[in-house]
Amino acid sequence: METVTGYRDPLIDFCDAMSRWFCCYRAAVCGRTKEESRGADGNVKRCPRLPVDQASPHWFLHVLDCSPVSAKVKPRLSLASLDQSDLAECTVQRLFLVTDSAGVPLGFDLLEGGTKGNVPVLRIVGLLRQCMEAPLGRGGARRPLTLTVGDRQIHRILSGNALSALRVELSKQCFTGWAPKEGFALRWPPIRHCHVCKKHAFEAPLRPCPKCQAVLYCSEQCVQADWSKSPADVSHQHCCPLLGKFMSHCSQLADMPFTYSAETTSPDFDVEHFLSSRGLNSGYWLQQSMLVHSAFQEVEPVRKQPRESSPAELAAPRQPFGPLQESEMMLSCSPPTAPSLNTPLVSWLQYYKWRGFELSSPVAVLLSCPLTIYYIITSLVPRNFPELNILKKQSLKIHIIESEREFNMLLTFWELSDLLPHVTFELLFVGEKLPKDYDEQQLLLQRKDGHVTLESPSMASEEKTDKKSIRVRICSRAYHLFQGPKPNLVIGFRSGFGLGDSWLSTLPRLQALKVPAYFCEPSEVSCVSSQQVMSTATGGSLSPPTLNPFHCPLRITSRDSYLPCYSNAFVFHLIYKPSPAAKRDHATAAPERPLLPHVNAACLPSASPSGALQEDVSKDGRVKLSRKERKQAARNTSRRRK
Repeated sequence: METVTGYRDPLIDFCDAMSRWFCCYRAAVCGRTKEESRGADGNVKRCPRLPVDQASPHWFLHVLDCSPVSAKVKPRLSLASLDQSDLAECTVQRLFLVTDSAGVPLGFDLLEGGTKGNVPVLRIVGLLRQCMEAPLGRGGARRPLTLTVGDRQIHRILSGNALSALRVELSKQCFTGWAPKEGFALRWPPIRHCHVCKKHAFEAPLRPCPKCQAVLYCSEQCVQADWSKSPADVSHQHCCPLLGKFMSHCSQLADMPFTYSAETTSPDFDVEHFLSSRGLNSGYWLQQSMLVHSAFQEVEPVRKQPRESSPAELAAPRQPFGPLQESEMMLSCSPPTAPSLNTPLVSWLQYYKWRGFELSSPVAVLLSCPLTIYYIITSLVPRNFPELNILKKQSLKIHIIESEREFNMLLTFWELSDLLPHVTFELLFVGEKLPKDYDEQQLLLQRKDGHVTLESPSMASEEKTDKKSIRVRICSRAYHLFQGPKPNLVIGFRSGFGLGDSWLSTLPRLQALKVPAYFCEPSEVSCVSSQQVMSTATGGSLSPPTLNPFHCPLRITSRDSYLPCYSNAFVFHLIYKPSPAAKRDHATAAPERPLLPHVNAACLPSASPSGALQEDVSKDGRVKLSRKERKQAARNTSRRRK
């Protein structure tokens, strides 16, 4: 079974699909000889007849000049952590990109230096033909009715009968710039591949398993290879019924009240178009984007400065929620009343109603982690560990393990102070991937002048702030190497037990602490993998995963299956293996028979027609004993006391 969905970097899959398509395109072009490309009359040879693209009959050919790095592109390159000196070695002069009217890329070509002024007609026609026969984006082979070009020189080259062999008509007008029309944006739908041989959809048609409808295959040979894997427990034949059960939970995971839920829960959900169409291109939204992303670009290390100098403020984003200014202002203000502890919030609809958000606001994407912590504290811990009385505690120390992504969105955790105003929180972020510059640093989350700020504790007292604050500590090492006081709670987001060797040491450390530990997984397949790692590392087990009502509303698309996957979708807690001493004490302890043993109601004799119980059972459900049995019980009690 696939276990990396939700953890694999989507940029890697994107680059792999693009390079795979380009290799197929160049192989197809090199495979066509000059005689195959041109007919006997010297014109371009007609390609096989293809059906018309009914969904998007108008295609566009975009031409991008790549020789100079413009001033507008440089800030985006710095955000993406790209070295501009590396681009200077690139010899590509032009990029040709073919898209449909919806913005879905169908193919591309790169022209190196020396060909800028002389573009062969056959090269452009070959690119269009490959886009028609094996399109990069979704859908099978098809052809457009018209093609609009974004370059005057290319438009003149194609103005003759060059496209007649493709049965495509060239538009009379060409567009200038990158976008052919206002509001045009590129879409990047998932490009799936076979589960076995990794062939992409543009190389071979993909079909799901007819039984579970989850895993994708390109041929019957791949189906047989997956079903006959050895050992048997890794074959699809063994996993198929379980995957079919997981697929039945798609509708339950997609049941969310937002106006955009139909888009974000689709199997072909495109997160880049969702962000760009709403202008979510700044602040914490960069963490959700595949194209412009830089780890830890939001926070700078706290530098030690003299006491009399200005405060060492962290470079947290001025607008962490991006264009959602109204939502940010509402989050900066405390609501009149906090949610009741007796009836806590258990759905996004209840939370939005309590906060006063419109259901069209996508702010739930950024608040999934703090709301998940709230749900664990108010709903799961009282149910699973009632002896802790966590709802009555005035302070909570929470360790958040392997939390580099959550650490980069620190300001969102201030919502915990409004949801549970009677609790003083201390959050410790622990993980090997946290930046080393932050190791052993302490920060304070505070509300100052109506805005949530992140500052150094030594400087926080010099400013007028609210009394409420959340103390944050950072430890950039594995959890089993951390030495500190025992926490009240351990939480992990996107844990992935099977993807890191450090968990084989971290889980025994948690076993020794015996602290309540909750973890989130994006899919049920990941929960199965985590169960196996927990059993191997400690001999313990996991609780059955429960659906998290505050999971992220953006679906994570799998590349080789249709399995539903969302960040923080499922929550489970660790069930520790009893220690040898506890087992020994339990085995040697003499079982004491209660004086008046309780009897299961299901085992009691049935009531008489009059409704009275039989004589050997009292009204309180206890078995009646004879006078002799009561005397013997009293003597046994005195002996045990002595």
